[in-house]
Amino acid sequence: MNRNEGSKKKFVRELIEFYKDFVKGSAKAVRTLADIQKKYEEEYETFVDLKEDPAQIEDLMKELSSEEKEVILLMLIKASSLGKRMNKLFDLPVEEKERLADDLDKFAEFAEKKLKELSRCQNDDNT
Repeated sequence: MNRNEGSKKKFVRELIEFYKDFVKGSAKAVRTLADIQKKYEEEYETFVDLKEDPAQIEDLMKELSSEEKEVILLMLIKASSLGKRMNKLFDLPVEEKERLADDLDKFAEFAEKKLKELSRCQNDDNT
């Protein structure tokens, strides 16, 4: 086996590892989304309708606090931007893939932080 064949085998193994990780993460996210859709059918439909009619956001946000409204709007904007870049994942240059990975990490950290903040606010309201 020449050096090139060994390189191809390593490439294929690492690509398989990428797909395994990508699919596992995607499967978890899709299950979470399915659970959300089951629990909140009406709200989910409103959310889906946002693509067709952005004015629907008012209905989705009617009963939210100003903090919750701010967070959901930021999340929707960030998710939209990241989603567009994810759709081009294989076409992105290495540097942009690395930047996208960093941005996804930051988005996840942002979401975690905001969930904790909102939970604290809700707990404060209940006491």
